[in-house]
Amino acid sequence: MTGITTNYSQLSALRNLQSVNKQLDQTQNRISTGLKINSAKDGASQWSAATKMRADISSYRALSDGLDYYKSTADVVSGAAESIVNSLNDMKSLITQYANTSDATEQATIYASIQSAEAQIKSALAAGQVKGATDWLSATTTVTANIGYDSTGAAVTDTLTKVDVDTAVTATAIGGGAAGITSITTADIDTSAEVTATQTAIDTAITTVTAYAAKLGSFADRLGDSQAFLDKIADVKQSSLSDMVDADLEEESAKLSALQVQQQLAIQALQISNASAQNILRLFQ
Repeated sequence: MTGITTNYSQLSALRNLQSVNKQLDQTQNRISTGLKINSAKDGASQWSAATKMRADISSYRALSDGLDYYKSTADVVSGAAESIVNSLNDMKSLITQYANTSDATEQATIYASIQSAEAQIKSALAAGQVKGATDWLSATTTVTANIGYDSTGAAVTDTLTKVDVDTAVTATAIGGGAAGITSITTADIDTSAEVTATQTAIDTAITTVTAYAAKLGSFADRLGDSQAFLDKIADVKQSSLSDMVDADLEEESAKLSALQVQQQLAIQALQISNASAQNILRLFQ
């Protein structure tokens, strides 16, 4: 029925056009952002889950990045400790050579090599004191790294107890009265008893520093494993987030073409329904 107060076909065509325009706006927004869930109005439950998942991903990434500092520091200090052990072994061998010769010239050459090994130890101690971790070779405190969270949300940590390598090699009196292994003079290795005392001190230092280097290497390996695990979790959650909120651009592109055609047809239908009211006038002519 066609009336002059209410044009039902016009209302139907208008509602259809509005529906098509709404779908078209949504599709264009998905194409422009690449997301099918941009806000809570696109799906409250999905948006809420996606928001929490983004927070989890950010947390795992932050934890992994934070472990970089501890792992790199452990690697550097472990390398320094290994260098110290090598220099200590060289010193032990050189002191034996020094004690086994009575030639003054040869002894002077060997002692110069001993001093060079001492300098290398001091250099390694300095290299191991990286920025922000200056006490990793000169303290006995504990390093605590956060490697994740348990089921209750509490932090899970990995720890390393530092060893005072500095004191072990520079401030432990030995031999004929030297302040430490890095301060050995010819007076500390002149007699058999002094050589034995010095060698014993070096052996003790080698044992201490070797054990610490092994602990550092193990700590760095564990942190590397923790990092790999955190990154894997973050990647899995990122993939799940993508499945949840990312738009299928191929599907949206096809939908856009269909909606553009529907929009044109809806406009034509509205134009036809608008013209139908004018046709009533012809009945009275």
